[in-house]
Amino acid sequence: MKFMIKNRGFMRLIRKFFNELNDNGIKNAIYKTIHYLNKNKSPIKILKNTGTNRKDCGAINHNPLVSIIAVNYNGALDLPKFIKSIEQQSYRNFELIIVDNNSKDNSIDIISGFCGSSKTLIKLVKQDHNIGFAEGNNIAIPYCSGEFYCLVNVDTILDQDWLKELVDAIVQDGTCGAVCSKTLFFERFQDIELSSEKDFNLNLESILSSLDYKKYFIRHGNKKDEYLESINGSIKLSVPVQDKKLSLLVEFKEKNIDHSLRLKIAKNKEVYYKLKDIIKLNVDFSHNTVINSSHIINNVGSISINNYPQDRGFGEYDTGQYDSKCYLDFFCGVSVLLRRSILINRKIFIPEFFAYYEDSELSRYIRELGYNILYAPRSILYHKHSATSSEYSPLWHLLVNRSKEIYSYTGDIKKLEENLIKIENTYKPSINKNIFDTINSFSSTLIKRLQENNSLVEKEKSIGIYNSYWNTKGGGESHALSVASILREYASVYLISENNFDIDELSKYYDINLEGCIKIVQNNINSELTSQFDIFINSTYLSDLISLAKKSYYIVSFPQKNVDIEFLSNYTFLHNSDYTAKWANIYWGKHNYDILYPFGMIDTNPYPIKINKEKIILSVGRFFKFGHSKNQHVIAKAFKYMVNKNKELKDWKLVLIGSINYNSEDDMLYYREIKELLADTNSEIILNSNRETLIDYYSKAAIYVHATGIGIDHNKYPSKLEHFGITPVEAIINGCYPIVYSYGGPADFMTKLGIGSHYKNNNELIIKLHEACDIYNKNKLDFNKIRELAIKFINDYKFDNKVSRLYTNGEDHL
Repeated sequence: MKFMIKNRGFMRLIRKFFNELNDNGIKNAIYKTIHYLNKNKSPIKILKNTGTNRKDCGAINHNPLVSIIAVNYNGALDLPKFIKSIEQQSYRNFELIIVDNNSKDNSIDIISGFCGSSKTLIKLVKQDHNIGFAEGNNIAIPYCSGEFYCLVNVDTILDQDWLKELVDAIVQDGTCGAVCSKTLFFERFQDIELSSEKDFNLNLESILSSLDYKKYFIRHGNKKDEYLESINGSIKLSVPVQDKKLSLLVEFKEKNIDHSLRLKIAKNKEVYYKLKDIIKLNVDFSHNTVINSSHIINNVGSISINNYPQDRGFGEYDTGQYDSKCYLDFFCGVSVLLRRSILINRKIFIPEFFAYYEDSELSRYIRELGYNILYAPRSILYHKHSATSSEYSPLWHLLVNRSKEIYSYTGDIKKLEENLIKIENTYKPSINKNIFDTINSFSSTLIKRLQENNSLVEKEKSIGIYNSYWNTKGGGESHALSVASILREYASVYLISENNFDIDELSKYYDINLEGCIKIVQNNINSELTSQFDIFINSTYLSDLISLAKKSYYIVSFPQKNVDIEFLSNYTFLHNSDYTAKWANIYWGKHNYDILYPFGMIDTNPYPIKINKEKIILSVGRFFKFGHSKNQHVIAKAFKYMVNKNKELKDWKLVLIGSINYNSEDDMLYYREIKELLADTNSEIILNSNRETLIDYYSKAAIYVHATGIGIDHNKYPSKLEHFGITPVEAIINGCYPIVYSYGGPADFMTKLGIGSHYKNNNELIIKLHEACDIYNKNKLDFNKIRELAIKFINDYKFDNKVSRLYTNGEDHL
């Protein structure tokens, strides 16, 4: 297994050898393998980027989830092989979303069958009418969980490393907004040449009818209707190799005389025929007969000619001439990987294109935005492509001419409207009514939007919430996620970080609904990224990022010192407590702010409290000694001293609950220190408890004690105190009597509610604990009143409404 992992290039070489062996025999397999080795002696070099001021998202240090989008319409014949090639991808972190445009064949049954049996995550999105390729891709967006979109046609078969090569390219190059593949035509081709002393015609319909794969390329000759006329007595075509015989119908222009015809297939010997005016030849064009067949290029990216996209390499044999990475002007929508973070405020494609030029518009958009389009030659797929017979049908002409007109729009709305009407009316008699009506409706929608805001691209509402530390799973992260959970009802919410994180894991850990939230992970979080959002919320502690969003908020856990005027004027600050707001005013002076208590993470409908609370003193918090410590050792010492000095309190129990990092030597030493302190006492330490156990102890504990900040000079180091304190609030909601340190957020909050008691030092903590135990023993602790006061305050605060106003109050800016 180690050998295979370290030698993926070798395994790729083996696969190529056997593929060539199966198609063209041992001689050609050896030749092509040697060619591949020579070509890949050194890593592929990227051609220099000729653009200036390219934006850079930075490299990515994890394997990102990719959402593969495939739009299907009557693709039943292609789907099985396509999906199987998806399942065999070497890069495994992906999901497949198939949008079906109301297929009339058995596509749905085929896709559903794979959904039920495949190990690959497949999502099927059904449409009730054909909405086109462009909008079909857009429809998939809400179903995509990935950091990248990968668009691919269903009439393709994918090389095993197709996706891996795309991902490898984009994660290493932060300037890339898109990466496209080498797209080859489905079958292998070879040349067939006919020549004579006299001019003749070749019936193209006869050839086409005999082809299984209905595609050919004219290399020499003059196409006229269904015939190919010889030029100087010669015709040459590239035709797909197949087991069935090829039918050639040849007719000479001069009649009633004898003619000779020479037929040559590649480097094979010429075959001579003596014939009269017309002859039908059935030619063996099988793999056994035709040697050195090769694939023909469909697309290797596109370049700009007169501001219009032109396929690179189209119709050329693939001989390695396009095997270097390079930046291009356009990608082809048959296969492209798109960086989702640069498409935040728009759909993937402008839906009104329906089909054709939608990828050209997006390519232009990406380049104008400041990102590159990269060609990755080792990402290979085989494209069936539209048959030659349907490529120039009335529908094809309508779609191409109409989309080209939209792509060429320069601001004259009236001219565009007139041209679209003219094009559509020209082809209307030959087009299916339902399809025509859909296209016509798209045109009306586009013209209306242009009249309103003169923009081809319809802007999407978006909200970004930035936090560098989602994985720490702290209170600040919980607060920000509870905001996200509410705002996702109004617009697309993007959770942003430099470090990889798992949205599902965070949702489960905090028991917060984050369905539909989208992840963005990139090393370079900058102001340019924020400019794509309607609302940007910075929740990263000590961040000085300047936001360019239409409306910007900063969730403050505690204010940093020495901020500049630009920073202060950039945001509306959302302080998490009165304590934080007080110090922000001290440090910053006058600034625009509100207080947003982190009530979104608090359940105001807890389990019923015990009628008779038990003699339990509870404290909840992560176990670590340094920094923002919960000081469980202080609580342990106070409890031990109290019960040793007062024998009537021996039946009281101390319970410490909290998470711990088992891999941290310091944290484990701290835990063992506390455990040793509590030896021979009525106590319990519960590490990494589940939520149910925690709620159970909240419901039955009589007293809750909090000690963050004790022993610290509160005027000199205010940031090291508790800024708000979630666990004390959870405790009082469950009816616990709170004892908190006199300085910091918990003390301010309990004072506001008129609940509990405070202490300033270790001795006072012991006294307050003793007093609370005595009051309990005298049945004078009113747990229900504590709970009622807490719940009333939180409910009256209406956290959900306050968060919603962040969006609704900002609508004037949106």
